[in-house]
Amino acid sequence: MDGALAYAEPMPRPAPPSPGIQLANRTFAFGGAALLVALVGAVSGAASVGLLCGACGALLLWAGFVTKSSSIGADALNRAWDATSRGRLAEAQGMLDRAAATFQLAYIRQAIDPQIAE
Repeated sequence: MDGALAYAEPMPRPAPPSPGIQLANRTFAFGGAALLVALVGAVSGAASVGLLCGACGALLLWAGFVTKSSSIGADALNRAWDATSRGRLAEAQGMLDRAAATFQLAYIRQAIDPQIAE
């Protein structure tokens, strides 16, 4: 045995999910719990609790969707900015082109356009 296994490169750890995606997942969980409470309230005869929790649950689910969408867009912009700052302009241009075709949120699009112009 020549000891090659003892000096092998360690496997890289996968990147943790971004804070925005973690927040979106928590928001989805709270929205789902609120909808569950709304369902229980509606079945048990507490219509006002059911309506209030149903509205809050729907709002939380919508907020989670928007947060997750914008977080994914921000991550893509950050990766493109990093590639630009490291001099990999062709790679950054490809990332920005894919982001421009993918993301439809207005403020993400407003952030993509100036980076493409540079």
